Order: sequence, then C-alpha cells, then structure tokens
Amino acid sequence: MSAITNTADGNSMMDEELAVVEDTGLEMSEANAPALFEKNMALLEEQVPQLFQKLRGYQPVSKLVWLENGEPSIEFQGFKVYEDGALTEAEKQLADMKRYALRLFMNKMQPDGMDIHARAPYTRMIKRFEESGIRFSEGTKRKESYFLIVFGCGLGLHLDALVERTKCRALIIVESNVDFIYHSMSVYDWRPLVERMRARGVIEFLMETNTEITSNYVKSVFRAFNPMGMDSATVFRHQQTSVTREVERLLQEKYRTALMGLGFFQDEVNMMGNTYKNLEGGKARMVRTLPKSPQMPVIVVGTGPSLTGLIPFLKANQDKAVILACGSAIDVIMEHGIQPDFWVMMERSSKIYDQARETAEMFDVSEVRFAGSTTIYPSVPTFFKEALYFFRPGLCPAPLFARSKDEVARVPDPLAANAGLSLGLHLGFREFYFIGVDVGSKDKSRGHAAGSWYERHDAENIKDLGIPLPGNFGGTVWTTSMLQWSKESLENLTKSSPGRIFYNLGDGALIEGVAPKHPKAVKLKPLTRSKVDLVEDMMQQCPLYSTTDFNRSWEHHAIIDRLPEFIEKLHRAVLDDEKMDEFAYSRTVANLLEPNNSSNPMAMLLRGSIFLFFMGFEYFSNRLIDESEREVINAIFKDEFESLMNTMKRSADEVFLSLEDGTEWAEFIE
Repeated sequence: MSAITNTADGNSMMDEELAVVEDTGLEMSEANAPALFEKNMALLEEQVPQLFQKLRGYQPVSKLVWLENGEPSIEFQGFKVYEDGALTEAEKQLADMKRYALRLFMNKMQPDGMDIHARAPYTRMIKRFEESGIRFSEGTKRKESYFLIVFGCGLGLHLDALVERTKCRALIIVESNVDFIYHSMSVYDWRPLVERMRARGVIEFLMETNTEITSNYVKSVFRAFNPMGMDSATVFRHQQTSVTREVERLLQEKYRTALMGLGFFQDEVNMMGNTYKNLEGGKARMVRTLPKSPQMPVIVVGTGPSLTGLIPFLKANQDKAVILACGSAIDVIMEHGIQPDFWVMMERSSKIYDQARETAEMFDVSEVRFAGSTTIYPSVPTFFKEALYFFRPGLCPAPLFARSKDEVARVPDPLAANAGLSLGLHLGFREFYFIGVDVGSKDKSRGHAAGSWYERHDAENIKDLGIPLPGNFGGTVWTTSMLQWSKESLENLTKSSPGRIFYNLGDGALIEGVAPKHPKAVKLKPLTRSKVDLVEDMMQQCPLYSTTDFNRSWEHHAIIDRLPEFIEKLHRAVLDDEKMDEFAYSRTVANLLEPNNSSNPMAMLLRGSIFLFFMGFEYFSNRLIDESEREVINAIFKDEFESLMNTMKRSADEVFLSLEDGTEWAEFIE
C-alpha cells in the first residue's frame, strides 16, 4: 500500500458538485430538533447501543444554534463552527472534493508477490487485458470505492451525498469531538443512512482523540471488513484538525504493514499437512498457559546484529535464565559454547529441515528442546530432545485442531523472535530480556549477526534497510517492512501483558513497552533450583495431544467433503453479479471468507490467494480509462477466477486424500 495521495488522476473524478441529501423525514428546523433527537436516540439504542450509551446523559460543552438563514451551527465560547451554516458548509465541501477528499491507493500487484495458485490466473488475466488493447491509467479513475472514511461527523449533512457518490459498502465515521455527533442527533435523521449501510455492508463509529489509536483502527478496518476493497478507498476530511493531520501522517507509516500476512493457499495446505503429520501419532506435547511463574527470568535471543556484542553477557548468565534461541540465533550462541533450552521456530518450509540437520551436525543439540508451531516440517523436531508445539492464530490448522484457545499462541508472527516472546508469556515467565531482537540495524545493508546461518551460506536476506526508526539507546537505526511488522507485533504483545517486565539490551530499534537497559546494569540472581529441573517441570505441565482428539477434530470439520460446496458459493458470488458496479460480489466473497474470523478453517484455507487475486483485479478495475470496456475486463476476471477455484479444489483433494491414505508426506509445491 502506498502512502495517502492526491494524484491528479485520483481527483479527476471528484470535480462534480454533489447534492446534499436533505430528506430527513422531519424537516430540519429548530422547532423539530427535540423530536428528531429523540427519534435518533431510539435508533441508536436499537442498532448502535455503544454509541447510545456514550450519548445518553452526555452534556456538551458547546451548543447547537440556528442562524437567521434557518441553518444550524455549533457555537463554542462565542465562536460559530459553521459561520454560514452547516448545510452551506457541507455543500461547499462537496463541491470542492479536490480539497476535502483524497484516495488511498495500492501499488500494482506483482505476480511474484503471489503464490503459484493466484499467480497463474493473475498473469493470464493481465496478458488478456493487454491482448484486448484495454488501457489503464496510473492513478485511480473510478469514482466508486468500497471504503469511505469520513474524518468529522459534523452535523451529518455531508454523509448521504458521499455514500451515494462512492457506492461504498463500508462507512467509517471518525469523530474526535463528541459534541458534534451529539448535536447531529437534533439536525440529521440517522435512520436512513444506518439502515442503508447495514443492508449494504457496515457502518462504524469511532470517537477518539488519540491519534495512535485512531490510525491503528483505520488501518485495521480494511483487514477486518474486506482487504479486497482497500485500493482507492475514499477519505473525506470534513474537519481538518491537528488530530486528523497526525492520523494521516501515521497512516502513511502503517500502510506498509496493513496487508502483510494474508496467507497463501500453498502455505495453508502445507501447514495443514505438516500439522496433520505432527499430531497424528498422539505424542505431541502442546503448550498451555502456566498460571505460576517458573521462578526464573527468560532471555529471548534473536539474530539481530547486536547479538554479537552481547555474547559475553549471555555466556555469563546462561545458568540464571531460560534461553530461547529464536531462528538462526542457535548457531551463533552454540558456536560460543552457550546451550539454549529451546530452539524456537515457526517456518513451515522443508528447507528448515536442512537448517536443523546442519545445526545438529555442527553442535550437540541432544539437550535442546524444539518449541514452535505445529506447522513446522514434521522431521525437524526429531533432531532435538523433545518438542513443544503451539498453534499459530490466523492459520487454518488452529481452528481445525486446537482443543482450546489456550493452545493457540498470542501474536507469534511474523518472525521467530515474536514466537519466542509469545511462548515465554504462555509459559508464565514474568521477567524478559531481549538480546539480538533488534528489528532494525545501524547498518543499512546487514540485518543479521555475524556467524549466523545467513552469513555461512552467503544468504543475507535482510538488506537494503531503508526505513528510519529511533534506536534503543538513541540515534537512528534502519529497518524493513517485515522488521517493522515484527516490531509492531512485539509492542502489541508487551502492552497487552500486564504484570511482566521487559528489557531490551540490544542497540537495534526502540521497542515501545520494552525498557532499554545496558547489559552492565543487569544483575541476574542465581537460581534456587536446577534449571534442568525447572524446565522439566514446565514441560510436564503441558499436555499431550491424543490420537482420539486428533481423529475427532479431523472428522468433525470434514474439509474434503465440504470443500466443493464452499467453492461453488464463492464462484456463484462472482458470476451472479452481472454488472459488478457496486461491489456486491466483493462483499459476498468477503462474507464467505470472513477476513476477521479465525475460526473457519475452510475460509482460512482459501482466502489468502483469493484475496490477492481480487486485489490484483481491483487495481485494474479502478484504473480503467474507457468505461465501455468494463464488461470485457469483468468477463476476463470471472473466467480466470473460475480457473483459480478449480485448481485449488483439485489440489486440496489430492493432498488431503493422500494424508488420510497414509502416504509419506512431502512438501506440497503445486
């Protein structure tokens, strides 16, 4: 996702004047204001109870006034917000959309950013567009947008015209001043708009002054309601304040990570297969939340560049804390004679087997336990003393196999260090030390510590770090979108984990909620019991996953039996929308795939690749120059969507049937 923009093309469709819809059912007047207020409050109590509770008994600091021209305004300390009246102000703004509205746009979806299932039909679709001679602009041409975000409720008189213009399916109203929405109850009849949006999609209200909360919320609505409609969303700034300007600035930063982690069908199938093989034997030990503290600190070790300088600290304290070696950090610390208690890994690829085998050949890992996702390649844990698994949220194996929410890790993505923190919290640790969890680097061309697997194989994959961030001990460090996502996840998890203490000893990026601390200032106490015994106690509190539980879960969800019907529903959602001019197909597909729901394994299996394919199409749909060609691009899209559906169904059938037949598992490639 690019930053917010006011491109010429993006605004060329905003020039026409929009009429304010004035049909309120009750004529807007000072005399009718009390009756309209009561009517609106009854609506809120019925359909928007949280807003009703906010407004019931509320005492505004401003007052609603009526001007000589019969229009309403709001007065505060002698100042009138709408000098010529709220209706006149709304009409003025709607007539000057270049000034008051902007569009959000995505970069063009590249085929290599998709999995092989979405990539093939997407590539064919683009080729067919080119062969048909269809032309597309650089910026948005389409007036309509799935999302309409309005900064400033005002008195509501601009909303109907904006909804009519955009044909939006999701209306998000952000208001930092409760007075405005309170006074709107006496001026604007909310029922037609609320009922219209509930029928079409969703209407949401956010009353917030905190810019961080607001920007995070706005970012989240795309993911929650329909990521396919993110491109060309309309933002209308009825009120431009320091708050809205700061929100816009923050959004430019946060859009880099807004759509990360949607998932791929290929990944989901592999993770389903890996989980199947890891659990079917009845010997897998599952993590659980341990209520009592293990009576020792935990050190989460990442492979950031600062790890090298912290090796002496880690070596001196290795008997005073549990050590979670995350990802390739295990090689670095074992090279220096430091034995971790757990190796933490989440990646599902079979390449991790080669990495684990190489580590086991170089070092004695017989006393090291594996800790990670059930989606790990099945042979990987065999190199280690014992395995401790958790389910990753947002992936289809979790709702399919998890016996309780307690077995699902909180915010373990996207990197191994995130999983390490999540695991430590699950196991009840109270005192955390981050070493090498840098989520950034002072060196723009290097993201890993010296001596890591990446250096050994000349395969450094974190380079070209171009995003500046404050350093943990001051100054500036550099990061990437992936590392920034990791940083945000660490912050979300630490902030939502009261009663814990977090220290960051590295010189990477500053992580909010994790206190910077120089290693010389850390004095760990000797343990009162053997660390070996303490770790063994923790492991024994984590239950086994029985074959009975496994069979019950697999048979209950019956993925193979239910898949054809589910795919047919998705297919019909697209085919049955003939004009595709008001996002009905997109809304129906989003409802079926439930982007904000992590309890439907069928939807989770398919939705990542479908979302990416749809987003690729929406990019072109929003930039079509000649509207007479829309029917052509829609037909091509439908044809290739059908191909995508058929391919995924065939692949899923083959893989899952082979699992049930006991065929030796191999990584699913296509």
